[in-house]
Amino acid sequence: MGLNWGGTSFSWDSARVITTIVVGFFALVVFVFWECYMTLKEPLVPMRLFLHRSWLASTILSGLGQSIYYAFAIVWPQMVAYLYADTTSPITTAWLSSVSGIGWASGIIMGGMLANTIRRIRLQCFLAILFGGLFFGGKWSFVYT
Repeated sequence: MGLNWGGTSFSWDSARVITTIVVGFFALVVFVFWECYMTLKEPLVPMRLFLHRSWLASTILSGLGQSIYYAFAIVWPQMVAYLYADTTSPITTAWLSSVSGIGWASGIIMGGMLANTIRRIRLQCFLAILFGGLFFGGKWSFVYT
């Protein structure tokens, strides 16, 4: 909440923003200690999973990918609708709005089909970043031409 409030609803140095960020941080720290040091039958997040390198890499990449996807699924269509409302037709605006979603969906499908064949996590990460950068750059060059 503090990150959402900061700079929009309240200033960054307001008490509401600072306290929600600090309390949220300490709640996360307490949660990790609870999961690590309490003997729980079914822990919510088994901390032993963080020792597995492949699980950790896939979790981090999934989180980053989904945060970028949701940012482009919400922000990009609104930006296209407001910035290009006077200069483009509604059909062109709809196509421009759907470019990021189509790119992510096709990347997920192709990545899922090729993951078992490639089997190398570093190569998969490199290819994902390479193709993501190419398609992202291509999208911007398409918009500005």
